[in-house]
Amino acid sequence: PPRSTLFPYTTLFRSRPKGVTFSHESILGAVFEWGLQIPAFLHGKLLLIASFGFTGGVLWFLGQLAAGGEVVVLGKWDPGRALELAERHEINSLTLMTIHAEQMAREPTFDTADLSHLTFAMVGGSPVSRDLLGSWAKRGVRLRQAYGMSESGSMVTIPTFELAERDPTSVGYGGIVTAVELRDSSGSRVTDPGGQGEIVV
Repeated sequence: PPRSTLFPYTTLFRSRPKGVTFSHESILGAVFEWGLQIPAFLHGKLLLIASFGFTGGVLWFLGQLAAGGEVVVLGKWDPGRALELAERHEINSLTLMTIHAEQMAREPTFDTADLSHLTFAMVGGSPVSRDLLGSWAKRGVRLRQAYGMSESGSMVTIPTFELAERDPTSVGYGGIVTAVELRDSSGSRVTDPGGQGEIVV
């Protein structure tokens, strides 16, 4: 089996602190997936908000450098400072927890900051409200909700730009390196539209 390379912690919203194991293969899979689904990721400029001890922080940092991009690190969370750095460095990629996006949208400078270079903004960790999606959309930024960063070592699903615009609450489609199924209590695969079950990654 692949050897463990990283053991970052996961989000703590609903349970005790825990971690996930990443291998060289899972990190490479993440970079491959992002490069396919997110063209801005390749040779892009990322504003890194998450801690290096957190899944999103370490994966996006390593992935962006491996893909030939640049990373601007925000040492301490400050929504106003994040907007300032995004404008000054012409950031084109941004990954956020939902609370980060909410706090940035409430900043006095949010309505005037130049976000024209920001072509990809991904949020995760908790559901995003339509009001928040609308606030960012008014600035020309379509937030895309991803699911499963910690669980898969990459991302389980992410919407296309078109789907994000048509149904902004959708978490989208799965990628090509991660298998996703819905199974019922007996372990059988659920295929009926509207069916309920447990997500198996």
